[in-house]
Amino acid sequence: MKVLLLKDVKGLGKVGEVVNAAEGYARNMLFPNKAAVLADTTVMTDLKKKNEIADAKEAKNKQAAVEIKEKITKEKVVIKAKSGAGGKLFGAITVAEITNAINSKYGTSVDKKKVSVSETIKHIGTFTTDVKLYSGVVASVSIEIIPEE
Repeated sequence: MKVLLLKDVKGLGKVGEVVNAAEGYARNMLFPNKAAVLADTTVMTDLKKKNEIADAKEAKNKQAAVEIKEKITKEKVVIKAKSGAGGKLFGAITVAEITNAINSKYGTSVDKKKVSVSETIKHIGTFTTDVKLYSGVVASVSIEIIPEE
């Protein structure tokens, strides 16, 4: 018997999957516990519509991330920091500072957990960092550290 799972069922499948279940198991366990419904034509058409909507939303979000990537990679992000002799900074530039600079310059909402810095930034100069904007969309951002006046 084909059923659509409404809950994760150990040994059978995850939410949203259409699986074959034994008739007795479905009637006595899955249906009374509201863990599954019979996969008839109306349920399958509803599932198909939901999947199409989810796919369209996914494509829209990915396209927005690609547009942000194009904006971010074209220009440098400038961060002012206090520095001493020889261009050495008082402290280091943190991921939070980089994220704030990117968000304020481009009007985005990049999460600081999505920014990866390969080395600790402790001196004046230009550095590159990767920003994961979406699944499969990674922007390489050029960051310029300049001395604060």
